[in-house]
Amino acid sequence: MQFHQSYLLWQLAEEAAEVITALMTNESLINEATDFVAVVQMCQEAGILDTLPLETQNNHILHSLALTIQRASKAAHFGMIEIEPGQAYNNRERLTTAATDTYKQILIYADQQLIGAKRAKVQKYMRYAQKIAEQ
Repeated sequence: MQFHQSYLLWQLAEEAAEVITALMTNESLINEATDFVAVVQMCQEAGILDTLPLETQNNHILHSLALTIQRASKAAHFGMIEIEPGQAYNNRERLTTAATDTYKQILIYADQQLIGAKRAKVQKYMRYAQKIAEQ
């Protein structure tokens, strides 16, 4: 994974965390939601979302992102305490759930990418050490 892609994924996770913080501290959510959506759009423009392998986990990330964007948009439009007819929870609670899920999924994905990069580095040096030992 390129540095630019990795950076955008971490930025996406950070923006999701800031949405959660805004919800928990009653800060202005609209700014945080706007930042989150902007980073999602940057990820789309960079091709990150399209280039993610279509594995179950990554499909879950895409679904979580879409759901979080939808919840943030509804909360911004209808207010945090509005309860959609037929739903048990208000927009704040529903957005918190969606943003938390998105945040966790992105951190898991990013951790796996870092572990994969570390494994590749270890394997590279292991091959080098093996080559030196054979000489």
